[in-house]
Amino acid sequence: TERHPGVLHGFPFVTICYPPHARAERIGVLASWPLGTKNSRTMADALLSTSDKEEELSRIYARAVAAGAGYVTLEPNYDRDGIDLQIRAGGAMRPAIDVQLKATVNLEDKGDGHYRFPLPRRNYDLLRESTQTPRLLVVLALPKHENRWLTVTTKNWS
Repeated sequence: TERHPGVLHGFPFVTICYPPHARAERIGVLASWPLGTKNSRTMADALLSTSDKEEELSRIYARAVAAGAGYVTLEPNYDRDGIDLQIRAGGAMRPAIDVQLKATVNLEDKGDGHYRFPLPRRNYDLLRESTQTPRLLVVLALPKHENRWLTVTTKNWS
């Protein structure tokens, strides 16, 4: 696994190569949800589990990054093949990439520029299969505290 830090549209990101022949992006700090304010939802009325929220945030963020780059995304009806999202470009060949999305608050930084993310054997094997469309694992690293996962503001809108 390789890691390459950088900045994309003002957000810190790290490129992770996992499996070694693939490339994926990890977005550093996604955001912050103001749960302690008078306008926030209380946990008692939430419909999604923490795992559901992690999954949905990874999907939405991947779609936003793809849209910002001018690509379209498609979601398979059923997850039978370990693919959560497909990203497609234009041009004569219409290249595409199949993406397996994960999110975690526990992305292990080994301190040597490499990250460790536990992946079930089935998911790993599906990513390694020889397919017509390349497959990537994209891991969204979320802050430890759920109240920092998302912030919505109009501050920089013009």
